[in-house]
Amino acid sequence: MEGQAGPEALGAARGGAFSFGLADAEKPHSLVGRSRLPSSGLLRSSAHPSKAAETLRHPVKPAPRDIDLVIPLYRERESLPALFSALGREQGLLGQGRVLFVDDASVDGSGDSVEAAIARGLPFAATLLRHKKNRGLTAALRTGFEASNSDALGWVDADLSYPIEIFAELRQALAGGAGLAISSPWHPEGEAVDVPRLRVLLSRGLSSLYRILHDPRIYTWSGMVRLWRRELLARCLPTRPGHLGVTESLVRAIQLGAEVVEVPARLAWEPGRRSGLRLGPAIRGHLGLLRDVLLDRLEPPVLTHDSSSGGSPDSSKDA
Repeated sequence: MEGQAGPEALGAARGGAFSFGLADAEKPHSLVGRSRLPSSGLLRSSAHPSKAAETLRHPVKPAPRDIDLVIPLYRERESLPALFSALGREQGLLGQGRVLFVDDASVDGSGDSVEAAIARGLPFAATLLRHKKNRGLTAALRTGFEASNSDALGWVDADLSYPIEIFAELRQALAGGAGLAISSPWHPEGEAVDVPRLRVLLSRGLSSLYRILHDPRIYTWSGMVRLWRRELLARCLPTRPGHLGVTESLVRAIQLGAEVVEVPARLAWEPGRRSGLRLGPAIRGHLGLLRDVLLDRLEPPVLTHDSSSGGSPDSSKDA
């Protein structure tokens, strides 16, 4: 999903205590199997933190009580009925949190469909945030972050390429002390179904580069479906456009020394779905990010309400 502007926020904010667990700056690299979680393949990663992490040795905080889910929308109208149904089945996951739909000036009426569903009544708390013009995935994620107030924040693909049930495992990982839990189809226990071969080769290839050049313990670097402790995400908000920003945010978390848990996941595309990814720009973008990481030129993110960053919605509506 490319491009997003300030949204019309359709929802009331709730307060919450925000926290995240950072690895001990003195702790060596380690991978620990999380046997008490549903999958024995869950991996815990505590990378050597950057200098910025030396002042961030917060104690591990309790499991998040409330979760907000951010769902960017661009040409997703056909996916909405199944999405509403899946979210309704898992509404207990949210606690007092909300689903934050971010309409990135979608031309197929996705935002209008969500607004109509909110007016009819949904089985979960929901807010619609609108961008007046298309700003891209990164801006949509930032808009969702600034509208959220829960302990934890999840990123969801509207087409349910990953089953919404994965968030039960992601939440359990945060309950174990992680600051970030990520869905991982490239984990040895994960899988990909009906994903175009070129897309698989690109994603696996780039993930291998990040493993070689940055951190060997993370298998999937570009998957968007994740669950963050909100305070950690505030320090890792992406600035690069599109899915490159998704990878950037993970890089930032690792540089801070955050504890990252990787959950094996099933990535499934609808048969016949086409990838809108532009191969050349994607490769150049990731090579540029890797260069900046290796040369220690990755600037800290800056929270802003400037509409050019997509941080504030043009409008919003609540359920």
